[in-house]
Amino acid sequence: MGPSDRAAVGALVRQLGYDLTDDEVEQRIVDVVGRPDHLALVVEFGVTVGWVHAYEVSLLEEPLTVEIGGLVVSDTARRRGTGTLLMGATERWALNRGIPRIRMRTNAKRKAAHRFYRALGYREVKKSLTFAKQLEIDPTVND
Repeated sequence: MGPSDRAAVGALVRQLGYDLTDDEVEQRIVDVVGRPDHLALVVEFGVTVGWVHAYEVSLLEEPLTVEIGGLVVSDTARRRGTGTLLMGATERWALNRGIPRIRMRTNAKRKAAHRFYRALGYREVKKSLTFAKQLEIDPTVND
């Protein structure tokens, strides 16, 4: 994945209901792609039909883990092996880094995604709520 994938990745992001511009998507791709502890891949069959973003998570209370931050397959390409291809590549990346554990968070309403993950051998380990707070950055702090 690279900045030139911004339009295709952006279109897939919007299929999931996230309202991002292509410029925002490009900046996020640039932020992620250069990091050695992140993986960002696209699958193309003439056009981009899916992408995955995964990254290492190091927490005090859990062993080193790869977390899938996003996995999207185009509405028109689902159930054709694209998701399995992306998940397999992510699993190989994790194992090559010596990390035997992968997890992901998924929206409770995405029942088809839940079936897909279970079919690949993933199991539900807990239900949780996600909280977020938008902070206001003081532009004078880093002067």
